[in-house]
Amino acid sequence: MAGATTFPESHLVAPLRRLFLHFFDPHFLDEVSRGRNIQLVANEAVVATRLAVLAAETVFVPAASYIESDLCATTVNAYRPLFETGQIVLVGGEANIVDFAATKLLQYERDGDRFRRYEAIAASTDVTPPFRSRTRSATEDIAAAWHQSLTDLSALVAGLPLADLADLEHRWAAVPGRLAGRAFTPEYAMSALFAPAPEVGAETIVARRAGSKINQDYFRSYTMELDAGIVTELTYLHSPRTGTSAVDLPFRSLLRTFGRHGVLGPVLNAPAEHLVELRGNPQISAAMAQSIENAHSP
Repeated sequence: MAGATTFPESHLVAPLRRLFLHFFDPHFLDEVSRGRNIQLVANEAVVATRLAVLAAETVFVPAASYIESDLCATTVNAYRPLFETGQIVLVGGEANIVDFAATKLLQYERDGDRFRRYEAIAASTDVTPPFRSRTRSATEDIAAAWHQSLTDLSALVAGLPLADLADLEHRWAAVPGRLAGRAFTPEYAMSALFAPAPEVGAETIVARRAGSKINQDYFRSYTMELDAGIVTELTYLHSPRTGTSAVDLPFRSLLRTFGRHGVLGPVLNAPAEHLVELRGNPQISAAMAQSIENAHSP
Protein backbone atom coordinates (compact mmCIF):
# COMPACT_ATOMS: atom_id res chain seq x y z
CA MET A 1 0.00 0.00 0.00
CA ALA A 2 2.34 2.68 -1.29
CA GLY A 3 2.01 6.07 0.33
CA ALA A 4 0.24 4.69 3.38
CA THR A 5 -0.60 7.26 6.01
CA THR A 6 1.60 7.20 9.08
CA PHE A 7 -0.39 7.66 12.28
CA PRO A 8 0.92 8.80 15.68
CA GLU A 9 2.10 5.92 17.85
CA SER A 10 -0.55 6.76 20.45
CA HIS A 11 -3.26 5.95 17.89
CA LEU A 12 -1.89 2.52 17.11
CA VAL A 13 -2.87 0.86 20.37
CA ALA A 14 -4.37 -2.57 19.82
CA PRO A 15 -7.88 -3.03 21.28
CA LEU A 16 -6.99 -6.53 22.49
CA ARG A 17 -3.94 -7.62 24.45
CA ARG A 18 -3.50 -11.25 23.39
CA LEU A 19 -5.11 -13.67 20.97
CA PHE A 20 -4.35 -17.35 20.51
CA LEU A 21 -4.85 -18.84 17.04
CA HIS A 22 -6.35 -22.24 17.78
CA PHE A 23 -7.52 -23.01 14.27
CA PHE A 24 -4.22 -23.97 12.65
CA ASP A 25 -3.82 -27.11 14.72
CA PRO A 26 -3.70 -29.91 12.10
CA HIS A 27 -5.82 -32.27 14.20
CA PHE A 28 -8.47 -29.60 14.57
CA LEU A 29 -8.27 -28.81 10.86
CA ASP A 30 -8.82 -32.49 10.09
CA GLU A 31 -11.87 -32.49 12.33
CA VAL A 32 -13.56 -29.36 10.97
CA SER A 33 -12.69 -30.11 7.33
CA ARG A 34 -14.49 -33.45 7.32
CA GLY A 35 -17.24 -33.18 4.70
CA ARG A 36 -16.49 -29.54 3.96
CA ASN A 37 -14.85 -27.54 1.18
CA ILE A 38 -11.21 -27.33 2.27
CA GLN A 39 -10.60 -24.08 0.42
CA LEU A 40 -13.39 -22.34 2.32
CA VAL A 41 -11.89 -23.57 5.57
CA ALA A 42 -8.44 -22.29 4.55
CA ASN A 43 -9.80 -18.92 3.42
CA GLU A 44 -11.49 -18.38 6.77
CA ALA A 45 -8.23 -19.15 8.57
CA VAL A 46 -6.34 -16.62 6.44
CA VAL A 47 -8.88 -13.84 7.05
CA ALA A 48 -9.14 -14.65 10.77
CA THR A 49 -5.37 -14.36 11.08
CA ARG A 50 -5.44 -10.95 9.40
CA LEU A 51 -8.12 -9.68 11.77
CA ALA A 52 -6.21 -11.05 14.76
CA VAL A 53 -3.01 -9.27 13.72
CA LEU A 54 -4.96 -6.05 13.23
CA ALA A 55 -6.74 -6.27 16.58
CA ALA A 56 -4.25 -7.77 19.05
CA GLU A 57 -1.05 -6.55 20.62
CA THR A 58 0.32 -10.10 20.48
CA VAL A 59 -0.89 -13.04 18.39
CA PHE A 60 0.24 -16.44 19.67
CA VAL A 61 0.58 -19.40 17.33
CA PRO A 62 1.42 -22.91 18.59
CA ALA A 63 4.86 -23.84 17.32
CA ALA A 64 3.49 -27.31 16.55
CA SER A 65 0.89 -25.81 14.21
CA TYR A 66 3.52 -23.71 12.44
CA ILE A 67 5.69 -26.77 11.82
CA GLU A 68 3.00 -29.36 11.11
CA SER A 69 0.57 -27.31 9.01
CA ASP A 70 1.51 -25.89 5.62
CA LEU A 71 -1.53 -23.61 5.82
CA CYS A 72 -0.28 -22.20 9.12
CA ALA A 73 3.30 -21.66 7.96
CA THR A 74 2.25 -20.03 4.70
CA THR A 75 -0.27 -17.75 6.39
CA VAL A 76 2.03 -16.70 9.24
CA ASN A 77 5.05 -16.20 6.99
CA ALA A 78 3.06 -13.62 5.02
CA TYR A 79 3.56 -11.41 8.09
CA ARG A 80 7.34 -11.77 8.13
CA PRO A 81 7.80 -7.96 8.18
CA LEU A 82 6.16 -8.01 11.63
CA PHE A 83 8.29 -10.78 13.13
CA GLU A 84 10.85 -8.42 14.62
CA THR A 85 8.12 -6.42 16.38
CA GLY A 86 7.01 -9.46 18.37
CA GLN A 87 3.40 -9.08 17.27
CA ILE A 88 3.33 -12.69 16.07
CA VAL A 89 4.92 -15.20 18.42
CA LEU A 90 5.32 -18.97 18.29
CA VAL A 91 4.82 -20.69 21.61
CA GLY A 92 6.02 -24.12 22.66
CA GLY A 93 7.50 -26.20 25.42
CA GLU A 94 11.23 -25.52 25.05
CA ALA A 95 13.60 -22.56 25.04
CA ASN A 96 13.63 -22.15 21.25
CA ILE A 97 12.18 -23.66 18.10
CA VAL A 98 15.16 -25.96 17.47
CA ASP A 99 14.98 -27.50 20.95
CA PHE A 100 11.21 -27.75 20.58
CA ALA A 101 11.61 -29.67 17.33
CA ALA A 102 14.25 -31.94 18.85
CA THR A 103 11.87 -32.85 21.68
CA LYS A 104 9.04 -33.55 19.24
CA LEU A 105 11.24 -36.00 17.35
CA LEU A 106 10.96 -38.26 20.40
CA GLN A 107 7.16 -38.32 20.16
CA TYR A 108 6.62 -39.41 16.55
CA GLU A 109 7.56 -42.43 14.42
CA ARG A 110 10.65 -41.93 12.27
CA ASP A 111 8.83 -42.83 9.05
CA GLY A 112 5.98 -40.36 9.59
CA ASP A 113 5.36 -36.95 8.03
CA ARG A 114 5.47 -35.13 11.36
CA PHE A 115 8.86 -36.61 12.21
CA ARG A 116 10.24 -35.38 8.87
CA ARG A 117 8.85 -31.90 9.46
CA TYR A 118 10.44 -31.60 12.91
CA GLU A 119 13.68 -33.04 11.61
CA ALA A 120 13.78 -30.35 8.92
CA ILE A 121 13.12 -27.56 11.43
CA ALA A 122 15.87 -28.81 13.74
CA ALA A 123 18.38 -28.39 10.92
CA SER A 124 16.93 -25.23 9.35
CA THR A 125 18.26 -21.67 9.44
CA ASP A 126 15.13 -20.11 7.90
CA VAL A 127 13.67 -16.98 9.44
CA THR A 128 10.78 -17.90 11.73
CA PRO A 129 8.63 -15.86 14.13
CA PRO A 130 10.01 -15.19 17.60
CA PHE A 131 9.57 -18.06 20.04
CA ARG A 132 8.18 -18.00 23.56
CA SER A 133 8.73 -20.85 25.99
CA ARG A 134 5.80 -22.33 27.87
CA THR A 135 5.78 -23.03 31.60
CA ARG A 136 3.05 -25.68 31.31
CA SER A 137 2.96 -28.90 29.34
CA ALA A 138 0.06 -29.39 26.94
CA THR A 139 0.58 -33.15 27.14
CA GLU A 140 0.31 -33.12 30.94
CA ASP A 141 -2.76 -30.86 30.83
CA ILE A 142 -4.48 -33.11 28.28
CA ALA A 143 -3.64 -36.22 30.32
CA ALA A 144 -5.04 -34.61 33.48
CA ALA A 145 -8.26 -33.70 31.70
CA TRP A 146 -8.43 -37.20 30.21
CA HIS A 147 -8.27 -38.79 33.67
CA GLN A 148 -10.83 -36.32 35.01
CA SER A 149 -13.26 -37.39 32.28
CA LEU A 150 -13.44 -40.84 33.86
CA THR A 151 -15.81 -39.40 36.47
CA ASP A 152 -18.43 -38.96 33.73
CA LEU A 153 -18.18 -40.31 30.19
CA SER A 154 -21.86 -39.74 29.48
CA ALA A 155 -21.28 -37.00 26.90
CA LEU A 156 -19.02 -39.31 24.91
CA VAL A 157 -21.55 -42.13 24.74
CA ALA A 158 -24.76 -40.10 24.52
CA GLY A 159 -27.16 -41.62 22.02
CA LEU A 160 -24.95 -44.65 21.32
CA PRO A 161 -25.63 -48.35 21.98
CA LEU A 162 -23.72 -49.06 25.19
CA ALA A 163 -23.52 -52.75 24.35
CA ASP A 164 -21.08 -51.83 21.57
CA LEU A 165 -18.82 -50.00 24.02
CA ALA A 166 -17.96 -52.70 26.52
CA ASP A 167 -15.12 -51.96 28.95
CA LEU A 168 -14.85 -48.34 27.76
CA GLU A 169 -13.89 -47.00 31.21
CA HIS A 170 -11.02 -49.47 31.52
CA ARG A 171 -9.83 -48.71 28.01
CA TRP A 172 -10.05 -44.96 28.68
CA ALA A 173 -8.02 -45.18 31.88
CA ALA A 174 -5.27 -47.13 30.13
CA VAL A 175 -4.70 -44.67 27.27
CA PRO A 176 -2.06 -42.39 28.87
CA GLY A 177 0.07 -45.38 29.80
CA ARG A 178 -0.32 -46.99 26.40
CA LEU A 179 0.94 -43.84 24.69
CA ALA A 180 4.34 -44.59 26.20
CA GLY A 181 5.80 -41.13 25.61
CA ARG A 182 4.18 -40.47 22.25
CA ALA A 183 2.30 -37.21 21.67
CA PHE A 184 -1.18 -37.09 23.24
CA THR A 185 -2.87 -36.43 19.91
CA PRO A 186 -6.25 -37.66 18.64
CA GLU A 187 -4.79 -40.29 16.31
CA TYR A 188 -2.38 -41.74 18.87
CA ALA A 189 -4.98 -41.65 21.64
CA MET A 190 -7.57 -43.37 19.47
CA SER A 191 -5.07 -46.07 18.52
CA ALA A 192 -4.52 -46.66 22.23
CA LEU A 193 -8.25 -46.57 23.00
CA PHE A 194 -9.43 -48.80 20.16
CA ALA A 195 -7.02 -51.26 18.61
CA PRO A 196 -7.50 -52.27 15.89
CA ALA A 197 -9.02 -49.07 14.51
CA PRO A 198 -12.81 -49.23 14.74
CA GLU A 199 -15.05 -49.65 11.76
CA VAL A 200 -17.98 -47.30 11.30
CA GLY A 201 -20.13 -47.60 14.40
CA ALA A 202 -20.32 -46.56 18.05
CA GLU A 203 -16.56 -46.80 18.59
CA THR A 204 -15.93 -44.50 15.63
CA ILE A 205 -18.27 -41.87 17.08
CA VAL A 206 -16.64 -42.13 20.50
CA ALA A 207 -13.21 -41.82 18.89
CA ARG A 208 -14.22 -38.65 17.08
CA ARG A 209 -15.83 -37.13 20.15
CA ALA A 210 -12.74 -37.95 22.18
CA GLY A 211 -10.58 -36.34 19.49
CA SER A 212 -12.63 -33.16 19.78
CA LYS A 213 -12.14 -33.23 23.54
CA ILE A 214 -8.37 -33.56 23.15
CA ASN A 215 -8.36 -30.56 20.82
CA GLN A 216 -10.35 -28.45 23.29
CA ASP A 217 -8.13 -29.44 26.22
CA TYR A 218 -5.07 -28.64 24.10
CA PHE A 219 -6.38 -25.16 23.33
CA ARG A 220 -7.34 -24.58 26.96
CA SER A 221 -3.82 -25.44 28.08
CA TYR A 222 -2.50 -22.55 26.00
CA THR A 223 -5.17 -19.93 26.56
CA MET A 224 -5.18 -20.38 30.33
CA GLU A 225 -1.40 -20.00 30.57
CA LEU A 226 -1.20 -17.11 28.11
CA ASP A 227 -4.38 -15.42 29.36
CA ALA A 228 -5.35 -15.07 25.70
CA GLY A 229 -8.65 -14.85 23.89
CA ILE A 230 -9.49 -16.65 20.67
CA VAL A 231 -11.22 -15.73 17.43
CA THR A 232 -14.91 -16.54 17.83
CA GLU A 233 -17.95 -16.49 15.52
CA LEU A 234 -16.09 -18.55 12.93
CA THR A 235 -18.20 -20.47 10.44
CA TYR A 236 -15.90 -23.42 9.70
CA LEU A 237 -13.28 -23.10 12.42
CA HIS A 238 -15.49 -22.69 15.46
CA SER A 239 -14.22 -23.99 18.78
CA PRO A 240 -15.93 -23.67 22.18
CA ARG A 241 -14.57 -20.99 24.50
CA THR A 242 -11.66 -22.21 26.54
CA GLY A 243 -12.39 -20.97 30.05
CA THR A 244 -10.17 -17.89 30.18
CA SER A 245 -11.52 -14.46 31.07
CA ALA A 246 -9.55 -12.82 28.25
CA VAL A 247 -11.49 -10.92 25.60
CA ASP A 248 -12.19 -12.74 22.32
CA LEU A 249 -12.36 -11.36 18.79
CA PRO A 250 -15.78 -11.79 17.11
CA PHE A 251 -15.04 -12.70 13.49
CA ARG A 252 -18.37 -12.29 11.69
CA SER A 253 -19.45 -9.26 13.72
CA LEU A 254 -16.20 -7.53 12.95
CA LEU A 255 -16.47 -8.20 9.21
CA ARG A 256 -20.04 -6.88 9.16
CA THR A 257 -19.07 -3.74 11.04
CA PHE A 258 -16.10 -3.09 8.76
CA GLY A 259 -18.49 -3.44 5.83
CA ARG A 260 -20.97 -0.93 7.28
CA HIS A 261 -18.14 1.54 7.89
CA GLY A 262 -16.86 1.09 4.32
CA VAL A 263 -13.39 -0.04 5.41
CA LEU A 264 -13.50 -3.77 4.70
CA GLY A 265 -11.43 -3.45 1.51
CA PRO A 266 -8.42 -1.77 3.15
CA VAL A 267 -8.52 -4.23 6.05
CA LEU A 268 -8.48 -7.27 3.77
CA ASN A 269 -5.97 -5.93 1.24
CA ALA A 270 -3.35 -3.92 3.14
CA PRO A 271 0.18 -5.41 2.93
CA ALA A 272 1.39 -6.96 6.15
CA GLU A 273 3.87 -4.19 6.89
CA HIS A 274 1.07 -1.59 6.80
CA LEU A 275 -1.74 -3.55 8.42
CA VAL A 276 -1.11 -2.34 11.96
CA GLU A 277 -1.13 1.28 10.77
CA LEU A 278 -4.82 0.85 10.01
CA ARG A 279 -5.48 0.96 13.74
CA GLY A 280 -4.95 4.69 13.40
CA ASN A 281 -7.89 4.98 11.00
CA PRO A 282 -10.78 6.33 13.14
CA GLN A 283 -13.41 4.29 11.27
CA ILE A 284 -11.47 1.05 11.64
CA SER A 285 -10.68 1.76 15.28
CA ALA A 286 -14.33 2.52 16.00
CA ALA A 287 -15.50 -0.60 14.16
CA MET A 288 -13.19 -2.83 16.19
CA ALA A 289 -14.20 -1.25 19.50
CA GLN A 290 -17.90 -1.47 18.67
CA SER A 291 -17.77 -5.12 17.57
CA ILE A 292 -15.74 -6.28 20.57
CA GLU A 293 -17.93 -4.38 23.03
CA ASN A 294 -21.16 -5.69 21.51
CA ALA A 295 -19.88 -9.27 21.50
CA HIS A 296 -19.12 -9.13 25.21
CA SER A 297 -22.19 -7.23 26.37
CA PRO A 298 -24.52 -9.15 28.69
